[in-house]
Amino acid sequence: DLHSFPTRRSSDLWSSYARALDNFVAFGAVFPHEEEIAHRADEYIDLQSLKTAAKIYCRAIIELCM
Repeated sequence: DLHSFPTRRSSDLWSSYARALDNFVAFGAVFPHEEEIAHRADEYIDLQSLKTAAKIYCRAIIELCM
């Protein structure tokens, strides 16, 4: 179930250019069982996490476009 994951907003200085644009949102997924390793030399994502993130992104796009 896509709604079972805890959520939090993050807008640190290095997160994205979304803050500089009007009506724009940046999405990124780190699941509770994963270490935050984004933008490191050894960055990777588990394939199941990638599939789950893709489902979340698809749902967000649909809901934002309605």
